[in-house]
Amino acid sequence: MQRTYRVLFFICAALLISGCSSVQRHVAYDGPQNQQVNVEANDTVLVNYIDAVEQGTVFIGQKHTYVVAPGPHVFVIRYGAMFQVDADNHEKLLSAPVKVTFDAVAGKRYRFEHAPQNTLDQARAFARAPQFSLIQLPENTSVAASFEQSLPARLLPNISLNKEGGYVFASEQTALAPAPASVTAPALAPATLISGKLTDGNDMQGGNALNTLKRSWLRANQQERQVFMEWLEAQQP
Repeated sequence: MQRTYRVLFFICAALLISGCSSVQRHVAYDGPQNQQVNVEANDTVLVNYIDAVEQGTVFIGQKHTYVVAPGPHVFVIRYGAMFQVDADNHEKLLSAPVKVTFDAVAGKRYRFEHAPQNTLDQARAFARAPQFSLIQLPENTSVAASFEQSLPARLLPNISLNKEGGYVFASEQTALAPAPASVTAPALAPATLISGKLTDGNDMQGGNALNTLKRSWLRANQQERQVFMEWLEAQQP
């Protein structure tokens, strides 16, 4: 039975590869050719949304080019890869969404890139905290763009945010309930280190730790959020 599954898997993989040998082209802007902007995504970069428009099903192993108008754009992308674990098993890796905001110049070509992940362990670590760059072609120069990691929606249950597959982008909050004017926030106790884990001194003061976490996340910059996500992953049993 296992041999049958292996044969079926390799047949499907061969069909997928043969169907993905050419670059899939998606035209969202049909203006003058010298105004068109081409944004390329390789076979491990999955583009889910462009300017809040869903791009449909994208398979790992496909290469895509997206033709858009010049001007500001917001892409939501993921890292995706398939690795062989052993003779009978394969592992699919999919990162949380990353929001990319940049200004596209008319007539230019861009490509999303990331460091190569050559082993399964490298790919697993990368999928937990993906780092992308946007490159202008053919110059291979870096393009100024902002990259925002998403956060599991369950960590911010009381904030209305743009949600993508169970994840949220804190920068797109649409509403924050203001505190009543008569309520004064209590002083925050200092954090302490207990058994190797950082514990807020307010953990026992009416559940203020969650509110502190929310406020800290919204104030944090990209690097600080990245460090926090890595720490959070390390706390999982």
